[in-house]
Order: sequence, then structure tokens, then C-alpha cells
Amino acid sequence: MTRKPVPIAEARRKFAMQEAQQQVTNPNYISPKLKVVDPVQLDGITPPDRRWVVQDWIPHGSVTMINGDGGVGKTLLTQMLMTCCAAERKWMGLETTRCKALGIFCEDDEYELHRRQVAINEHYDLDWCDLENMGWFSGATKENALHIFNKELWQWDPSQFFQEIHDIASDEGYQLIVLDSLHDLFAGNENARPEARRFIQMLHSLARDIEGTVLLNAHPSKAGRADGSGESGSTAWNNSVRSRLYLSRPKDDEFNDGDKDYRTLTRQKSNYARIGEGVRIKWQDGVLISQEPETGFLAHLEGKIAERVFIGLLEERIKQNRPVSHKNRSGNYAPKEFARSSGRQGLKKQDFERAMEELFETGKIRVEQYGRQSDQRERIAINRGVE
Repeated sequence: MTRKPVPIAEARRKFAMQEAQQQVTNPNYISPKLKVVDPVQLDGITPPDRRWVVQDWIPHGSVTMINGDGGVGKTLLTQMLMTCCAAERKWMGLETTRCKALGIFCEDDEYELHRRQVAINEHYDLDWCDLENMGWFSGATKENALHIFNKELWQWDPSQFFQEIHDIASDEGYQLIVLDSLHDLFAGNENARPEARRFIQMLHSLARDIEGTVLLNAHPSKAGRADGSGESGSTAWNNSVRSRLYLSRPKDDEFNDGDKDYRTLTRQKSNYARIGEGVRIKWQDGVLISQEPETGFLAHLEGKIAERVFIGLLEERIKQNRPVSHKNRSGNYAPKEFARSSGRQGLKKQDFERAMEELFETGKIRVEQYGRQSDQRERIAINRGVE
């Protein structure tokens, strides 16, 4: 009795037949061959430097995955990265490479993306005209699968949507593509290694074709949350990407003191840099802000300038009897007010926030109460004579 071929065997047979048919009908057809590199020919040739979107965190020319629970801020984090690359700003205190960025957001509608960008622009002190190197697409009500199953070849092939992303990125010169997120874009079985590898290979080919980078957001599995790795589904996801980051809320016994607005961004995997390093982040006023102190002489100098400008603006407000607050949810929050002032000297809200904390720590400013006994309020005051 003749056994019926299994699907994969049948697919291979069909592929072999197609190869043979091509060779008969097309005299110019060249069958794919293995390209072997002869290392002897590399003598005297210096390899190009490795390129980064974010040094040591997001390499150029490959796929990076960011894992994180729903609601932790992955979409916001990546929309801020797009903004930083488009407008040449620091991302979570890290230097970025200027490039054109495209976001494919499957969960948020256009209004939510617009509202989020307003807060991001305010945080980075940007106008809308500064975002000419940035664009996004909302697929909140659409079918977003990037691949479809080919029953004839028994494999997953790129979908029309994937081809559209590929074409617009190639035509418009986008070199950073953010895909948010995996469960909307991947139609296969996340626990199946071949399917996971095939999907990441497809994204790698996209990165190579546009000479850029693909950033894929994903949720961690239950096991990934439990062990702190942030991994999701099959180990092929982690093994196939060149870099993987994990955005999480720190435990209550860590630096956050139980404050749920804190986050930690950790480098869980990197083929080109040390793993395990992290950045402390805090959600504030609709954006994520690095809590890591700047280092080096220039950072010290910039900090001192920010402190001097902060004191000067505070002096003005005191003379005008217009008190400012140290509370970030107050309408007269000092760093936010000073960042809007004509005398800010190019400083941003986060610069004034760092300056305010340093001034409090060194005792140069304090919080004092004012107003009627029945309506006591708080404002920032200057400690005179403190150097």
C-alpha cells in the first residue's frame, strides 16, 4: 500500500518540480546556491563599525524585541523612541541615531496616538514641524497579520499588509519600523519554534531590505513574568532576535518604594553588548522619564547651569507673588512652569526637575507654608545664605 506523502514532503516535492520547470523554460534561471566566504580574501580588509539606533541597546540592521505586560508602557516607550530618532533627542537618557521612523500600532486608534504625541512633544520641547522624519499607522480596527499560511507549500508567507509596509518603508526611506504588537501581527502558534523563527526571519529580511531596524513589541508569557526574564512563547523568539529588552514594574522592595509609576527597562539579551544592565524610568505627565543621573564633567556643568536658572526664575516668581509647587500634579508645578518661561535658556522640564531635586538635597531651597490658617498651602522658597 502506497503511503500518502506528509504535507512538508509534498511541499518539497512541488518545490523541486518548480525548480526543474524553471530550468527548462527559462535559460537564464540561476538556482540558489550556497555563498561561501573565503576568509583568505578578507586579508587587509577592515570590517565596518557596528551601527546602532541606541548604543548597546538597539542594533542597526536587525530585529529587537521589547517585552512587557499590557499597560506597562511599551507603546509609549517606542513612540518616544521614534520621536527621539526623528528629532535627534536622547531616549531614556541614551543617545540615539537620527533616522526616519515608522510606527505600526495595532491597539491604539489615531486619536490616542495623537494625544500621546502631544505629551511627548511637550516633554521634548518639540513643535509638530520637528517631526517630519516620523509617521505612524493605526490598525486598531483592521486585520494586521503580517503573514498568511500557504497550503500548497505548507509554510507561512508574507501577507499583503507586510508587503505594503515593506514598500512604503523602502519608498519613503524609513529606517526604524516599530511593530506594536506581536499578538496582533503574528497569526501562528507562539509556542511553535519553526513558526516563530520563520516570522522573525521575515522581519530580519525587512530590516536588511530597508537598511534599517525593526522593533517588535510583545507580551511576556506567564513563565516569563514569573522568572523575571520577560520571555514569551517558544524560546525561538528570544534566540532569533539579536537584542531583547524587558519593560517591567520593579518590585516594592526595590527603588520605587511602592510607587506604581516606576518602571525598569532591562537589556535581557544582546549579541553585541553586556546583558543585565537596566535603566530606571518613571511615568509622569503622560511620558516616561529616565531616573538615571547624568555623568561626566559636561553633565555636572549642565546641572549647575540648570540650578542657577532655576533659582533665577524662582526669584522672579517670588517677587511677582506667583508661588510655584514641588508637587508634579499641581497646576503650578515649578519645573513645568519654568520650562514654559522665556528665560528658560533652552532647558527642558526634566532639566528643571533634576535641578530642583539637587537644590532640595543641598538645602538651597525648601518647602514652606503660606496663606490663611484655615487654608494653608505649600510653595518653594529660597534658603538665603546657603552656598
